[in-house]
Amino acid sequence: MKDMAVLRERLKTVVVTTVTPLQPDGSIDYATAARHARFLVDHGIQVVVPAGNTGEFASLGLDETHRLVATVVDAVADRAMVLAGVGWSMPIAVDLARRAQDAGAHGIMIHHPVHTYSHPRGLQQYYEKIMDAIDIGVLLYKRGPELPDALVADLVQSDQVIGVKYAENDVNAFTNLVASSDAPVTWLCGTAERWAPFFHLGGAAGFSSGLANFAPEKPLQLHAALSARDYVRAMAIRAELAPFEELRQRHHSANNVPAVKEAMSILGFCDARVRDPLLELDDQESESVRQIVASWGLGVPDAPAIAGRTQSMKGVGQ
Repeated sequence: MKDMAVLRERLKTVVVTTVTPLQPDGSIDYATAARHARFLVDHGIQVVVPAGNTGEFASLGLDETHRLVATVVDAVADRAMVLAGVGWSMPIAVDLARRAQDAGAHGIMIHHPVHTYSHPRGLQQYYEKIMDAIDIGVLLYKRGPELPDALVADLVQSDQVIGVKYAENDVNAFTNLVASSDAPVTWLCGTAERWAPFFHLGGAAGFSSGLANFAPEKPLQLHAALSARDYVRAMAIRAELAPFEELRQRHHSANNVPAVKEAMSILGFCDARVRDPLLELDDQESESVRQIVASWGLGVPDAPAIAGRTQSMKGVGQ
């Protein structure tokens, strides 16, 4: 079994849920995924999560998920920690977890449960059976009441659990959970930069990020400020990034992935294409992304945003 204490320590940072680049025909662009992973590591990112929600996990086939994880593992080697997203039914999650382990991933992130009906004890067995199938680290992912805090408190007692990505914006509940647990896990804010300062005060040692896919220095600066307890600086960075995060939240967060991919297409990283049931941004939203990214000084080209949508990270991270 991997040294879980080392993995927990490495998790105290910005955790990037990577996008899944797509070809014009909708298939996965694995070459760009590899280049993108190297770009992130080259720019200071230490933890990447392929096949997360920002990676459109729910729209990927099982073989696609496995190949995507293996591609990212091969691209970053041991320069960064790779946590592979797994989920759906217990047999599918176990299969994905085992294949991630075989590919060399340092751990898995178990997606928030999607089952319409579940018994509390049955849900606990679901997690335990996934963990029993592997001997790599496990990051729990909570987005709502389907994974109760009481069950999280039980699951983190396992030596195999390295952290919790808490993505429900209830800072009081999060703070109470952290305070009530003596488990040596790493607690993460799972709702990115806008909420990171508040969760940090409640015990989060890191946070997840989507915009880090194209602007990794921004969340790294925020994390550094929080770690140094420079809250004036942290809140200033939060204010700078908030307009983009608010745009991502539109349409009941359906813009979450398309906004990130739009920014990446503008900057020449990859195509803005997403899979159903998501839609690309409309022209007005696209222009808003262009203006926000330009305000960050990221070298946005003068051409209309759509001109960058078919580029594929030419020369980036190579």
